[in-house]
Amino acid sequence: MTGPQEAHSEQMGRRTTCISIALLLLSMAFVIARTSRDALFMQESGIFDLPVAYIGIAILSMPVAILMLTMMRYAGARRVRVATPLATGVVLLIYQRVAQPGGGPLMTFFFMFIPLIFGVLFSVVWLLGAELLEAASQTARVRAYSTIGAATIAGGALGSALARILASGTTPETLLGFASLLVGAATLVIICTQRWFPASVPHHSNSSVEPLKPRHIVRFLQQPYTGLLLGISMLASLVGVLVEFQFYLAAATSGQGGPEQVAFFASFYFFLHTMALFVQLLVMPRLQHRYGIAGSLLVLPGALLGGTLALVGSASLFMRSLLRVTEGGLKSSIHRANWEQTYLPLDRATRVIAKLLVDGAGARVAEGLGAIIIVVWLRLAVQKGAIIGGDTRWITWLLLVTILMWLVLTRFLGRNLTLQGFSKEAISEMRAELSIPDS
Repeated sequence: MTGPQEAHSEQMGRRTTCISIALLLLSMAFVIARTSRDALFMQESGIFDLPVAYIGIAILSMPVAILMLTMMRYAGARRVRVATPLATGVVLLIYQRVAQPGGGPLMTFFFMFIPLIFGVLFSVVWLLGAELLEAASQTARVRAYSTIGAATIAGGALGSALARILASGTTPETLLGFASLLVGAATLVIICTQRWFPASVPHHSNSSVEPLKPRHIVRFLQQPYTGLLLGISMLASLVGVLVEFQFYLAAATSGQGGPEQVAFFASFYFFLHTMALFVQLLVMPRLQHRYGIAGSLLVLPGALLGGTLALVGSASLFMRSLLRVTEGGLKSSIHRANWEQTYLPLDRATRVIAKLLVDGAGARVAEGLGAIIIVVWLRLAVQKGAIIGGDTRWITWLLLVTILMWLVLTRFLGRNLTLQGFSKEAISEMRAELSIPDS
């Protein structure tokens, strides 16, 4: 006979496996779609439309977040988790037909679409994981998040390896068909998971629930704990966009064609995700066990601080590439798994709102700020056609200041990693006004 504790552990294991498979497939789709997007966009003069794409992402991030919140409140979170990836797969198939090398309105919108929609998809599936694992013990939860994080990174490695294998015999546009199939497979896993593990809170009509208004968002973000999450997310995103721009700048000025660009980006993403998987499996559990969530969240900004200081002494192509690998690898391994757990102190209703506003909107606004800075540099300091050899030392110094601010806020977050900084009255009021059904 299996005891209650063993049965509970087995059920948590099944839930972890389901979430892990869904995120693995989504991660594969994301990396393949991003490889295709980057290989197309970085040809011809696409680099000059890159800041415009960043600004567009920032402008659309809040409407997308509000749209997702509204859909969840009226249709239910579980229905939205199925409808959104299905629609994403259809859009990918459409772009497979109409995509073309370089920038321009069509491809700039596609550049924006990939991070916006996949950011939403990852958020809602991670939230499903939080819902299914919230009854687990702290030890079991840490182990589950480590497994889920590893599966997500493994999906990135597998997706980039597949793209690399296909690079010599296919076009960037063809990769979008593979990404669409993987999104469809992830949707099937999500459907099965939600049927196997029904919502603990039944769906109720939301006809009497007040629509989401700006005052709700302002009240929500005025809470100290959520404000810290927003600040850290924005600083991390600003650092990310500056590091990423340097990487794209090198790729755009390399003179490579479509197949070569696919091979280049696929190889880069494979190396990045392989390194991240190694760190996730061998380093992250020991690090979190010893230093906890707050201490582990200091690893990424600490490593980037060291890399940026190295850039001050030697701004070589190798050092810039290494900084990009460090940022991407640690963010998707140590940082992501620990960052997701900072939402657990919030109750389920406020957790959904925090996740979409902080990671969905706030992060994109910060990317837009970084894009505006880059636009000023491109338009004033660099003339079109003379981008090679432009002075980018200002990025290094801006990175240094931003990372130091990121470290300071993360230390404050470590001291407030509870609901103590979140008003109980505000929680009760927001839960009543902004309730989001599970089904």
